[in-house]
Amino acid sequence: MDICTFLSATSLFSALEPATVQRLAACCRMEMYPDGATLFVAGDPGDEMFVVVSGSVKVLVPSEDGDITLATFSHGDTFGELALLEVGGRRSATAVAVEPSDLLVVARHDFDTILRSSPDFLYRQLCKVAMRLRRTNQLVSPQASIDVHDRTSSAHQEALGHDVTLVGYGRYGRLHIGPKYATNSTLWNMAAIVDPLLTRPQYRVSRLGLTRPDVPIFATFDDWRHEYFSKLDDAAKAKHVVEIALRPDVVYDQTVLYMRAGIKNVILPKPVTVNHEQFDQLSEEVTKHGVKAAVASQWHYSDLPRLIRREIKRLAGQPHVRLADVKLQRVELEFSKENGAAISATPPLSELPHAIQLLESIGLVDLAQHQPEVSGNEVSVEAVYRPTNITDGIHVRASLDWTPDERVKVQYPHWDVQNRTLRVYLHQDQSEPSMSVDFWVKFDRTGRYAIRPGNLILPDDRNSEWRDRLRMDFVDDQLLTMLRKIYAAFDQDFSEFQSDERVLPLDRYANVGKQLMVIEKIWQDTIRQ
Repeated sequence: MDICTFLSATSLFSALEPATVQRLAACCRMEMYPDGATLFVAGDPGDEMFVVVSGSVKVLVPSEDGDITLATFSHGDTFGELALLEVGGRRSATAVAVEPSDLLVVARHDFDTILRSSPDFLYRQLCKVAMRLRRTNQLVSPQASIDVHDRTSSAHQEALGHDVTLVGYGRYGRLHIGPKYATNSTLWNMAAIVDPLLTRPQYRVSRLGLTRPDVPIFATFDDWRHEYFSKLDDAAKAKHVVEIALRPDVVYDQTVLYMRAGIKNVILPKPVTVNHEQFDQLSEEVTKHGVKAAVASQWHYSDLPRLIRREIKRLAGQPHVRLADVKLQRVELEFSKENGAAISATPPLSELPHAIQLLESIGLVDLAQHQPEVSGNEVSVEAVYRPTNITDGIHVRASLDWTPDERVKVQYPHWDVQNRTLRVYLHQDQSEPSMSVDFWVKFDRTGRYAIRPGNLILPDDRNSEWRDRLRMDFVDDQLLTMLRKIYAAFDQDFSEFQSDERVLPLDRYANVGKQLMVIEKIWQDTIRQ
């Protein structure tokens, strides 16, 4: 292909002098993207623009109900240049290849050079910006809402639902929890933050800080209690929610402080505590004070475990029996990540809680009856369960030092990649799983959206050699779904909350939490040997 001829035929570059087109053709590069590849996500640095040579690319804005496709670009179209018009500009949308696509990539420096050298090119670019902004406004304006906070109005306070204090604003709180509370909702209102290490400038540039810049920040529990919580009336105290976003080794002490101060609604992180004694004591405090304590476990609130349970029984030809009675050959579950060793938690207390929760939510193992065989090293842990209906057992692995395939890193260069997979084998032949599920869930750089490029692969009933792939590369937000269900449950009294199947109260999480502590202890003993 003659790149100069191709660029001269595009609407954006047709006004350029031939010499300028030649300079542009010499500095741009050709990239090939497979079907479903993500070129960039909202929040990524905008340092390149693209010209479609073949294939097609869709640009979308994530929303709570799926995604809004702003445009689809094909042969000769250009996109991605809007972020180049701003120094330090970031992507305002996500771009995904709809089919295998060849793209010419132009770097920021070369784009700037062309922009300054051609008035016609600058004019065309400004026209394009105006057109796209108008289209974007038409698409998203029906969903726009005004975030107004008027604490003097009791009616407005009621509409906002529960006031919230977020305890801990470290990496997890800033990137994962904070953006959820930045979402307009009648269920919650971010009222305060407690974190001794969080500065006002750090908070202001976070997603929540951009939306709610004036939220008070307290260094300690005592400061929060004396300067904020003690000034609330009894009705406001009863509705207040505290979400704990801290390491497991400090969760117990901090949670007890807030409950004894009068908090009646708490959201706790997995795995909650680091030993049985603390877990039992925390359960006693919850019952004693009538506290509605929900455990933040996104897989419990997801529809995927139910879907997987149904499909396993269907594949086994036993759709109407309990999963515990379905004969399987082997199950493998891995929740690992690259660069995870940099976090402070151990493998049993970081990635493994997700895997164990999934096992119980799907119904593959009864944690009250089965204890695992545990092995591992400093960066990984393996647990094997041997229920009587699974011949070769359930093999669970969590690693903080996983090495992804190089092709994945090329496709997703800005992500720390996770390997979150479930494989189910129904027969002795284990050359290929009967079911394969990829739970890969990615948060974008702002933490506002979760993008799931995973998939579920099943054999087709009509032809055993044909495999049906259900792609899950949609924009989803399981954390937001989880919070909505938890806050809806907080409107009930204590006994109703405890029996509500939609929510995961502390006592119902006990089997998972205590099993993780057993695994942690065995793992610690193993690596000391």
